[in-house]
Amino acid sequence: MLTFKSPNGLYKLEYPGDYHLNYEIDILSISPPKNNSCLTISSHQFEHGISDFEFGTLFHKLTLKYEAIQNPIFLSEDVILQRLKNVRPNREGDIVTTFWTICLCRKRYDLLVISVNVPGEEDQEVFNEYERMLNSISM
Repeated sequence: MLTFKSPNGLYKLEYPGDYHLNYEIDILSISPPKNNSCLTISSHQFEHGISDFEFGTLFHKLTLKYEAIQNPIFLSEDVILQRLKNVRPNREGDIVTTFWTICLCRKRYDLLVISVNVPGEEDQEVFNEYERMLNSISM
């Protein structure tokens, strides 16, 4: 596993060495070698922090157009997690199910928006790697 430290200093995480990493303007994307799914982290800083109302409203806006697989889980007052899915045709017209996990994490003036987008046919090992990466994130 390799360690990524965000240039803005807001977080770090571990990821497999054979995964593709891209970082641009406070947005990190990590994909497996087949490049058919992605973990994305966008980091944000707020001069006066983010209120509970703003935190909840942002979460609602991000999840509105997807079908919930489960209700939101409040891991703490500063961490919300939800699993969703999206069913739609791809470019070839085939119906594709994509599973999406979103997590909002806040700490004082900082906010991370973390998402994992995975097609329904993804390998179990990739799911396991994403779980390891998510568990390694520290702010």
